[in-house]
Amino acid sequence: MRRISVWMVVLVGLFGCDEEQCPTGEACDKACQPGEGALCVAEGICSCVPGGMLPDGGVGGAGGGAGGANGCAAAAPGDLVINEVMIDGEGADDPTEFIELVNTRDTPVSLRGIKITSNKGEDQADRVLFSGGCMPAHGAVAMFHEEAAWIWEPVPEPRPTFEIKAYAFSNSADIAFEIRDAAGVEIDRAFGAAALIDEGISATRSPQLTGPLAPHVEVSPTGAKLSPARCANGGTFAMSCNDGNGGMGGMGGMGGAGGMGGGMPPACDPPGVDELVINEVLIDGLAPEETTEFIELVNTAARPVAVAGLSIHSTSGASLRERVRLTGGCLPARSAIAIFRDGHSLSHPEELAPITYSDISYGFSNSGAFTFELRGPAMEVLNTFSGTGSEDSDGESVTRNPELLGGAVGHLDVSVDRASPARCANGGTFAAFCEDGGMGGAGGMGGMGGAGGMGGMSGAGGMGGMGGAGGMGGMGGAGGVMPDPCRPAGQGDLRINEAFIDPVGSDTGVEFVEIVNTAGEPIDLAGIILQTNNSGGAPTDRITFRGGCLAVDGSLLIRGPAAGWVLDPAPVRPLDTTGSLSLVNSADVLLRLVRNGQEVDTLAAARALIIEGESINRSPDLAAPVARHTEVAPGVLNSPGTCANGRRFADGCQAQ
Repeated sequence: MRRISVWMVVLVGLFGCDEEQCPTGEACDKACQPGEGALCVAEGICSCVPGGMLPDGGVGGAGGGAGGANGCAAAAPGDLVINEVMIDGEGADDPTEFIELVNTRDTPVSLRGIKITSNKGEDQADRVLFSGGCMPAHGAVAMFHEEAAWIWEPVPEPRPTFEIKAYAFSNSADIAFEIRDAAGVEIDRAFGAAALIDEGISATRSPQLTGPLAPHVEVSPTGAKLSPARCANGGTFAMSCNDGNGGMGGMGGMGGAGGMGGGMPPACDPPGVDELVINEVLIDGLAPEETTEFIELVNTAARPVAVAGLSIHSTSGASLRERVRLTGGCLPARSAIAIFRDGHSLSHPEELAPITYSDISYGFSNSGAFTFELRGPAMEVLNTFSGTGSEDSDGESVTRNPELLGGAVGHLDVSVDRASPARCANGGTFAAFCEDGGMGGAGGMGGMGGAGGMGGMSGAGGMGGMGGAGGMGGMGGAGGVMPDPCRPAGQGDLRINEAFIDPVGSDTGVEFVEIVNTAGEPIDLAGIILQTNNSGGAPTDRITFRGGCLAVDGSLLIRGPAAGWVLDPAPVRPLDTTGSLSLVNSADVLLRLVRNGQEVDTLAAARALIIEGESINRSPDLAAPVARHTEVAPGVLNSPGTCANGRRFADGCQAQ
């Protein structure tokens, strides 16, 4: 009978390898960042992992991870909110009961000393006690009775430390949950009548974060029974729930409670050719070889990718043999996974859905040329990685140079480490295009050299750049840095498509500007300035983009604080901005996007087009003329983040 192994993928820190062989699970010698510890994650591979934990979370204790507030601010009343509770889970209660905790602030909040309690008889019983760590800005966690079931959105680094007490919530008494700090100050409480308790259905706040508890099926636009660590509509709190199913209610014209406001989260679709790249392989691991061999896959797409049905094949004699079959899961945009033989895998960042495998059969040939192929469900070739075999040496991986694009080289040719599973050769992440690496590889193969320096940027020669032009690698240059697919914006690459200038009532957090990438390729937003007219009609700088990259056909909805802006699909790189939006109702409209003093786009309209409660929109979408929204989409007052008819820009504004 065929044996099938299934493993969960976990988040890890910087990967590398000791010069000397280190036993799996033992401490090893490597300089790590604060909150990380050096452990041998596989035979001969020393890695920096959060809190000094093994990738499977192995150190024990309820919380894992490193403690401490790490510089984040102490929680004040209202900063942390109990937003959802599952009192009466389906079947055996304890494993499915949970408490959802949300950080409502724009900055991380310390969890040190935070205690969560709920009623037990006449008293409050301790349920979760935090001893250290930070909750990310607008982050959420669903706390189950078993630590392995906890859901973080996003996952904090390092993981907070905590102790889980008994759950077993009463199914017949009124609901009363509290959050208090170490001094006993109440941070939040959630309460409701026992009539809210229903088997398999959670109670959640309505509206989210601020309202009283209500049955989840009445708050969710799709009738969902629960949404641990997510908004009731399936969206994220980091996006103010606007990336959920139906948003949180449109803006007065697109569907009220549910509407078409936020659209659907990005789908996890199968990869196209070369979207998943075999970037690094360890063919000749330290003994025992099969336990240390790995294959690294990188998602180069700006969208999540489904891996079910894919398989990896490699040289076996005169043919190729299947080594791994992937049976399920979803890799986030620009993430990587290293698949080992011995029962664990490493990834960065965490997968959107657990990656599962079967039929792993390693034992790669150490002699002669090699070929690795990634194949689709119909055995079509999606990516190939080949070499002569001369790149391979005992305990050293073979990697591409430059990353993702180049041919095979020995890892020590581009790095001071022997391997970097699920990381760039310089220790950086693919999500940051390898620019967050601390070593810059060994100078790469590019020949740009430069003056050296200590940064992770390839052009300066990286860590080895003390020697002037050559650095440690003697070749200068590329340092393994991933090529940036995002080019600077030129005229017409970005389009201001819609502006909501005069909402009914207060403008704050309601007025918006919608920007769309029309270039047909990802666009770098760094240096872009959004200008709006002041009361005298003169263009005034409002928002400056210091970083970020808008995906192909991507839309950006600027409304309220930056944490609540909506991007569809997810950006290639996260936004970094300063300033805030301010629109004038009493003058002709002038909205401009400029870069280095040059116009990228302008939307101008007469004051007569500004109608209270209705936006102005290009007619048709993305074209030159500007009109009232109801003239573009009759009966619809606005369409934040979508075409006037509610379709996603990524799908095209007109049905095919």
